[in-house]
Amino acid sequence: MTHSQQTTNTDRLTGGLENQITALENLHTCLEDEHRALQSRDPEMLLAVTERKMACLGEANRIARQQRETESAETSIVIDRDIDRRREHLDTLTRTCRELNDANGALIRRQRVRVETTLRILRGDPAQTDVYSPTGQQSQNGPARRILASI
Repeated sequence: MTHSQQTTNTDRLTGGLENQITALENLHTCLEDEHRALQSRDPEMLLAVTERKMACLGEANRIARQQRETESAETSIVIDRDIDRRREHLDTLTRTCRELNDANGALIRRQRVRVETTLRILRGDPAQTDVYSPTGQQSQNGPARRILASI
């Protein structure tokens, strides 16, 4: 393989890695915006960010698939420091995005529990813990009253 072919292959790999980095940086920004929207409980902002996030995920997946195809087709790519540095940056971005997404998921779960608890209280539903009779049967007569019977 000639030097110019090697350079072209390396350039193609480098360009693909840069595209992946850009896609993950965009996703990272969306995840940070999502976190702010969740914290502020802004439904309009959350819907807009969710649409952007889905677009960013689609783009990142498309570019990653394209990059895998390029790497599998190129058998004679010489890995240099620049490519290693980009791959390390890409790995760091991937980890950071995963951590942000996990944190956002935890925030969503906590907010969901709060909403469900509030609704249960407003409806007058019994507490989550079951009450048992002296015979060990689940009691049907809990101390809870219906606060909002119409709900």
